[in-house]
Amino acid sequence: IFSSTVDNGPCGALTTDHVSIFLSPLTAPSAAAGPDQSYCSPTSTTTLDANMPTAPAIGVWAFAQGTGTITDVNDPATTVSDLSIGENILTWTIDNGVCGITTDSISILIYDADAPAAVTGPDQQHCTPQDSTFLTGNTPTFPAQGTWSVINGAGVFGDANDPSSKVVGLSIGMNTFVWTVDNGPCADAISNDTMTVTIFSDSTSAANAGEDLSICLPVNSVQLNADIPQLPATGTWTILSGIGTLTDPSDPHTEITGLGSGEATLLWTLDNGPCPNNGILTDTMTISVFE
Repeated sequence: IFSSTVDNGPCGALTTDHVSIFLSPLTAPSAAAGPDQSYCSPTSTTTLDANMPTAPAIGVWAFAQGTGTITDVNDPATTVSDLSIGENILTWTIDNGVCGITTDSISILIYDADAPAAVTGPDQQHCTPQDSTFLTGNTPTFPAQGTWSVINGAGVFGDANDPSSKVVGLSIGMNTFVWTVDNGPCADAISNDTMTVTIFSDSTSAANAGEDLSICLPVNSVQLNADIPQLPATGTWTILSGIGTLTDPSDPHTEITGLGSGEATLLWTLDNGPCPNNGILTDTMTISVFE
């Protein structure tokens, strides 16, 4: 700081003026805003941790995204309060005069303690040749993030973080997917829900209950011999006429007992889900019981 003084003799008092010359160091450190931070509501206040400018440089905090109140915009370690849920980005700018201006930013994530847990939509059924579909998960409250993963079967996601991601390459049978939501530092932050996409084969074209059978009393039981369904199709035996007891109606090779004299007619029904003919295919067989 230099002062210039003029002495005007008997014409008046001394007059003085000043001039300042600021010498900024070329090697002063650039702006460094400090590490990113994460909190869970109701916490909305934190302390920042930027580097101290080398005088005569000055630093200034400002919001680039989000909202809040900065206690002292020139303090590298100021507090900031009333941060909004989501991502708050603050910039720390150091003005080093003629040597230049540098900027760095910090991200402060505020997670919502009341954010909903993971929820998936209803299970789905499709018939080949379809081998893809769109999944349905709920949208997490940002900055919480959701992720799809395969826990059974097969599938490739278009975007594993998209609640409505397309999944391709589904295998015949049950394909089970889990939607996991990560809510950061909040209590019980990890939640998940599952959905199943079942793919039936359109190659299942007929039901086969097996050949008719004959027995002679006192033998009153026999093992059935229907074709085994191609999973995930299921089969069910039904007694249409006659008497008898099925040990396991869903087993194509189940035993039927308690048969009486005469004929017993049985129906073998295949349920092939959403495939043609409503997926229902049937065949009958007869058991002749002689005395």
